[in-house]
Amino acid sequence: MRNSLLSIFIILFWFTTNGQNTNQISIDESKIEALAYSTLNESSEDLRLASNQELIQILEEELNKDNSFNYHFNEVESIGILYSPDSVFRIFNWNIPLDGGQYKYECFIQYQKVNGSIELIQLLDSDVLDEELNSYAGNKDYWYGALYYDIILKESKLQKYYSLLAWEGKDLQINRKMIDVFWFDKSEELHIGANIFHGNMQNIENRIVFNYGQQNKMKLNYDPNNDWIIFDHLSPSSQRLVGMYEYYGADFTHDAYQWNGKNWQILKDVDVEKGVAKKKEYFQVEEDQIVKDTTLYDYK
Repeated sequence: MRNSLLSIFIILFWFTTNGQNTNQISIDESKIEALAYSTLNESSEDLRLASNQELIQILEEELNKDNSFNYHFNEVESIGILYSPDSVFRIFNWNIPLDGGQYKYECFIQYQKVNGSIELIQLLDSDVLDEELNSYAGNKDYWYGALYYDIILKESKLQKYYSLLAWEGKDLQINRKMIDVFWFDKSEELHIGANIFHGNMQNIENRIVFNYGQQNKMKLNYDPNNDWIIFDHLSPSSQRLVGMYEYYGADFTHDAYQWNGKNWQILKDVDVEKGVAKKKEYFQVEEDQIVKDTTLYDYK
């Protein structure tokens, strides 16, 4: 009886450990991080671009491995990694500083198809004229590069839309922030940009682009309490500088885009404090913070 129990234990242990090993993969995170760091920090543009090519090759190899979709890249800090809210895809996104003050952008997407298989998609950075950017519709081969920092999932009756908040360093004078869109058609092909941004009936755009001076800051964030994308309203320091975006900055008012079930609708001059829960303790003053017997006026 004792030998039988021992045999069962050995068999169970073998299946357990071997089952775990089939789900485990080896990813060279240290090499990925080293190359990503070099891509950002090497002293010359040629060295940064060379590191970037190596980084693309190793990422393509590692992200095509079985079970890599669920692998957590805990040691990789120089690449932005974002999962979509429904875990259908995740993004690996980084930039390469160029000598002229501009950037080249790279992006891989691991997409989990309906049949459960994982497709690796590389986005190819393309030049787009400034005046066409709001209406530009792209795909994996024609992508306007940027760094993504948030993904917001919204659905209409017929389509899922993934709205992405992004930053781009345009040049030495101007930075950009954007609200872009990913969506997948019935054939599971990726599309970039969608006419779901409504300013008014005459102003419907595929993406929203904000230009502002590099020395300034701009907030563009999703607020789940109000279910809107809230952002600083930008304006120049004087009327004579209208259209010269290097002089644009936040003017202490805020606008927002709110989802109405079909599209993002613009809301002007919103209250940034709306929906913020305020607790009693926020207004309590500790006993030792109260200054007693303070002289408010001294005639001397």
